[in-house]
Parts: sequence; structure tokens; C-alpha cells
Amino acid sequence: MPWFRRKINIEQIGTDADLVLFPDTNFFYHCHPVEQLDWSELKHVDDVYLVVSHPVQREIDGHKNKGSDRRSKKARATASRLLKILRDPDKEFVARESGPRVHLVVKKELKPSDKPDRRLDMHERDDQLAAIAQQYASTFKKQDVRILTLDSGPVASAHMLGLKEHVIPKVWKLDPELDVGEKELLRLTTELNRLKKAEPSFEFAFADLRSDSAVDTINIDVVHYDPLTDDQVSALMDDIQSLYPKATEFGEKSKSPKFPEDAYFSIGKVWEPASDERIEQYASDYDEWLEKCRILFENFNESLNRAQTAPGFFSIINNVGTRPAKDALIEISVSDGMQLCVPFYGDEDDKPATPVIPKPPSPPDGQWVSALFGIDGEARRIIQHDTRLVQDFLRGGIHGTHFHSPPLPDITRPKARDPNGFFYKPDRPTLPTKTVTLECAQWRHSIGPEEFYAEFVVPPDPTDFDGAVTARVHAENLSDIVEKTIGVRIRHSTASCLPTAKELIREARRNSET
Repeated sequence: MPWFRRKINIEQIGTDADLVLFPDTNFFYHCHPVEQLDWSELKHVDDVYLVVSHPVQREIDGHKNKGSDRRSKKARATASRLLKILRDPDKEFVARESGPRVHLVVKKELKPSDKPDRRLDMHERDDQLAAIAQQYASTFKKQDVRILTLDSGPVASAHMLGLKEHVIPKVWKLDPELDVGEKELLRLTTELNRLKKAEPSFEFAFADLRSDSAVDTINIDVVHYDPLTDDQVSALMDDIQSLYPKATEFGEKSKSPKFPEDAYFSIGKVWEPASDERIEQYASDYDEWLEKCRILFENFNESLNRAQTAPGFFSIINNVGTRPAKDALIEISVSDGMQLCVPFYGDEDDKPATPVIPKPPSPPDGQWVSALFGIDGEARRIIQHDTRLVQDFLRGGIHGTHFHSPPLPDITRPKARDPNGFFYKPDRPTLPTKTVTLECAQWRHSIGPEEFYAEFVVPPDPTDFDGAVTARVHAENLSDIVEKTIGVRIRHSTASCLPTAKELIREARRNSET
């Protein structure tokens, strides 16, 4: 804000001032410049005079050449400003035009009383300032004269003489000056921040399979299904046998030379009843099917436990810096007592499915078969076999003249890895592990987050557990390893698998009725 000048008679300070403030040197050292101060709390005052006395001026001059700290810099700036006022004695500098008008003046001619208060030490600057202000106040009794200071020394001297002080608002004060060590730390911090701006920078988030957004804690609820009792398995087997009873009728036993009703379209067919061998095989298959159903229900709880959705999670990491990360290494690790795995399946169809009741064997029955112009069944089977041999020959099989050589190994040069891709190091883990590691030659920046999936290996011991998972990034051009850790809460509960088993049977019954 520029200084405004107006010619006045300096002696008017004694007649038109509403508030006269005698600042000490610390006002000029530790406060913002006078033209930048907020004087609105004195808006009821028309004119405020800041009077620089001779002791204050001398002390400011004495500090202006004592180094490069803030006090010396402020002393030089203030001395220059006061010198400008002294060279123009018929002018004043107005730091603020209104609300209130603020004047800055230098009054070297002001002196303390010839007989100052004996309690004062006139060799002390604080007492000299108070004595000059007290003498001025006794001359202009109608003026509100105060000491303007930050320190207790001038306040104590002023109170001793019956003067008031003007409390400096906090907003006027500059922030505390840093010492040499603090300045060096600030310089190094600034330099470090500058260097880090030329590095990759990462943001982390975690999400579990149930969330659409980032989570602060991964909560895992594991249900352990209790096994079915022997009585429950027996009851379920009764329901299965009732739904799929064992067949006892297998159609007409004797061969019939008659043609079927649609004889026009079935010329050359004869009725062949179910053979004893097929019936015996059906009985054996049915018994095996029943045994499979029994085993299914006896191990039904384990099948349900395996079919639960795996407690998986995503580590979401985004390079938001201004540079790619070179030779980046990503580590996803868990705390003690936990393990991770990386599944091989690529879609839902490959994941463990809920168990289903196996399809029962179909009972044998008679059927219309081709008579092949009188050739009996044994001859027909031989011809059918020979026909397959002919087909093998025509396809160039082992009985033909064309042999299919096994494919040659690929001896071409292996394809180079995508430098922007992520690859497990050294390979995708096949067994549970505490740390999953991936690498990327050049992790590009500002292209969006990368998601890394893994699953927790929940121990069979149904004990609640609290742990943590950490995602960590290393890179050649990264000053420090960056990481983020969140908590993992595993909570166990038990349930009966009988309702699910009964629902399987109801579903099988509905399918059999359609």
C-alpha cells in the first residue's frame, strides 16, 4: 500500500490527535509494516499518531548493521523510512486514510522531565520511553497517550508513571523467527520436497469383495458348517430313495418280430429287450449312486465350507506423481499368524461350487434296433467296430498312411515382457505365503490405479483374529519406500448345513417334475 503525503504543521499533533501511541522498538521488529496493520478496532477514533521518540530511533539505528537476521532487516527498513520523514520535516506519512487515519511521525525534540521520577533508571531505554511519554501526556492533558509495546518492561515503567499501554492484537504480530538450526531444517525440507516433486508419488486404498469403495478395515466373516448327524444322513437318504426309487420293471423280455407302429419309417428294425447284463449293471450303478449320495451328505459340511466365497481383497495403488516409477517392486504382506494366496481361476465357473445331488442311473429298457437285413446283434457289433477302424484309416490314424507328428517345440525367440506390465516375482505363488511380490519395469504415471488381488488363507481353527495387511512400493527413482497398512478382522461363526441339504432335495424334486 503506498504512503500518502499531506503538508501539515507537525505541531498540530497536540491539538487534533485522538490517540497518541509511543511505540517501542519491538513494535517495528516483530509486527507487520504499519500500513499493513488492521486498525479497524479503533474505528471510533479519527486520528492516531505513532510517535517515534529519540531513544527508539537510536536503538533502531544501532541494530540496522548487526547481521542478516529479521531484526536487522526490519531495523534497516524502519531506519530508511524514519530518515525519509526527518528529511521532510514539513510533511507527514499517512499509513491509513480513514477509519482511523494513522500518522507516523518522528519527534526527536521530545524530552523527559528535568526531574524524572526517582523510581526510573534513565539509563534504561524502557524507562526513557516511559518518561518521554509521561512528559508529553502532562503537556497535552486532553490527549489519550499510551505506550505501544509487546514487552512487559515498558508496560511496567508506564504503569509506574500512571500511563496506559495499548495491547497489540495478535494479528499484527509476525510469526516467530526461526533460529539457525530451524532455518537449515526448513531449507532442507524445502529442497527435499522439490526433489520429491520429480519422483513418482503413490496413493493407496484397499477394498474387499463386498465393498464398492475403499475401506479402513477388512472385515472377514467365516461360517463353519457343522457335519450332519448319522440320523440326519439316514433321513436324507430316505428322501433320496423316495425321490429316485430303484427300478424293478424293464419292459418286455421276449424279442418281437413285429414292426413298430411307425413301421413305414422304421423298416428293418426289431425289438431288443433289456439284457440281464444291462439289468445287473443298472443295479450295481444304482447302489454306487446311493453310496455317492451318502458320501455327499456325510461330507456336506466340508463341501459348503470350501464353496464359500474366498475372503479376498484388492490393493489399489495409483501413481499420481509426475514421473514413471522405474524398476518398481510391489509387496503385499500380512502380519504374523496370517497367510495369503493368489488363486489361479480366472472366472466364477472355476471356483468351488455348491455341491449338487448326482444324477441317478437310468434303468435299462427294451429298444427298437436296426436288423441290418437279418444280421444278428453280434455280427452287427463287429461291423460297427470295423467301421470305426475304416474311419480311423481315412483320418490318417495309426492304421493309415498319414501319421500325425507331435507338435515341434517353439524354438522362436521368446517375446519380451511388457515394460508397463506387472509380473509376479519370481512366479505366481502356488502355496500360501506371507508376502506376494510383483514387479514392473516402468510403472507409468497418471493412467489410473492398478488393482492387485489376493485372498486370505483362513486357518481351520475357528478363533477370532485381528491382524493387518500392508501394501508397499519400492522403485529405483523413489527416495523412500512408501506403504499403507490397514487392519484385518476375522470373525468366526457356526451353522447347520441341514437346511441347505434339504433344499438340494427339494430342487431335485422340482427338476424331476418339469
